[in-house]
Amino acid sequence: MQRILGSGHLPSALEITDSFTLRAARDYVGESVPEGEAHLLVEVDGQENTVPLELQAIESLLRGLGAVSISAAVGDAECEKFWTLRREFSYSLRATG
Repeated sequence: MQRILGSGHLPSALEITDSFTLRAARDYVGESVPEGEAHLLVEVDGQENTVPLELQAIESLLRGLGAVSISAAVGDAECEKFWTLRREFSYSLRATG
């Protein structure tokens, strides 16, 4: 997260999910939860023509840091899929007690 901010990007949202939460989410939600030991959600806002360029720069940075998998979305409907999954993370933690 610090590397993203330190590189000059100012995301509108930046959240990390730990391995415990991901395991709980896989148990609760199933296969739609990404593999890996951590999940980073980065949301950027901006002009329609600049957002793809910023996404490309952030993706490059994350690949350089060893990201296993990167998924991107542009537009409200596509981005909502990521936020829906993020809400499932919260529900899965409640299910663990």
